[in-house]
Amino acid sequence: MKIQKNLTIVPVVMGFFALTQVVMIVQTHHNVLDFDTPEEYNLKLQNHSTHRHEDHETNDSSTKSIERNDAKSNTATQSLSNIHPDGHFNSQPIIHKKFEAGWHSNVHCIGENFSKDSWKYRSCQFQNLCFDMQNQSFVLFTSPEQSRLEEALRDANLTEVDVSFSMNTTVSIGGLNMKWSESDTSHMEWFPRLVHTTGDIEKEGYYSFVNDVVLTPFHSLGGFNPGHLVWDDFLPIYTLLTMFQLLDKDLVLMRYKPKFWQWASCDRRWNSGRDPHCKNILKKFLPLIGQDLDRMTTQENVNMTWSQDKSANVNASRYVCAANGVAGMGMITDHGGKLHGWDKADYKVTQNIGRGGVLYEFRNWMMNNIDVAPHKAI
Repeated sequence: MKIQKNLTIVPVVMGFFALTQVVMIVQTHHNVLDFDTPEEYNLKLQNHSTHRHEDHETNDSSTKSIERNDAKSNTATQSLSNIHPDGHFNSQPIIHKKFEAGWHSNVHCIGENFSKDSWKYRSCQFQNLCFDMQNQSFVLFTSPEQSRLEEALRDANLTEVDVSFSMNTTVSIGGLNMKWSESDTSHMEWFPRLVHTTGDIEKEGYYSFVNDVVLTPFHSLGGFNPGHLVWDDFLPIYTLLTMFQLLDKDLVLMRYKPKFWQWASCDRRWNSGRDPHCKNILKKFLPLIGQDLDRMTTQENVNMTWSQDKSANVNASRYVCAANGVAGMGMITDHGGKLHGWDKADYKVTQNIGRGGVLYEFRNWMMNNIDVAPHKAI
């Protein structure tokens, strides 16, 4: 039993040691990715990536893959430099596109466990995930074929059938606090609103991101606490990006603000005069995932700016669409369905078995994002 206890403690100690390393260097590097304008963002991104290549001399495979992705990003940035955007959505350039026949959204979900709580375990990748600026909500556009599929799946005789590309499903928009009641937890069950392609978008078209982005709505479990922020927000976001092979794309984060304020979450503590902990902590730590507070809004306060160019197609559509999107963080936090080891029952089930390599790559990714070589002495 002694050996078993020691083995349980080791990953916890190593995890906190790695987090401590990262937290210590955030203080002096948190301004690396602060940008005033989209143009400064693109320029600093190129300088940031070039500087990173000069400093990193390592054989680590995860770092090499990040460097390859940076080279790809630089090439894409140069090729898009001649595009004149119609506006900027949370500092990301967008252009208007006309609707073309056959255009629609797709979804691919994993993590199904065939239980009533399967939404807590499910994670989904979206193609053409859109944001409705008028209704302040996320939407998917269903093709006629998708609509017929969903109708067929409602057949009572198909209760044991699960289709990974069905849109008649839900996910957990954020990590789950096991101290919430079942009723409170149910407010995290979420999915984009489904809209037919024969509606407004057919007439209006839509705005598309100029850069290759992945739109990522998420609810912060407890962003006022750096430990919760890294392990319950940043880690599942990283896991979503890697499981769907989207780590090389620009991350467009949107903090989901539910109508129901969850206990011990950022819902109450965002910008309170007495208790602005969430806002202050995220401002300091968002650079770890290549973000900053000016580029991350909720669905209720999107920063939309239009071009002053006379040729720009301004305010032509209510929809802004990303080629890729991800959601579903419930059980891919570090604690999953446990209480962070505070309860004896937590040790009856292992949450992060076989995840050591992923955690190490996650640590390296965060350090690269603040321009600190993972294998270089500080």
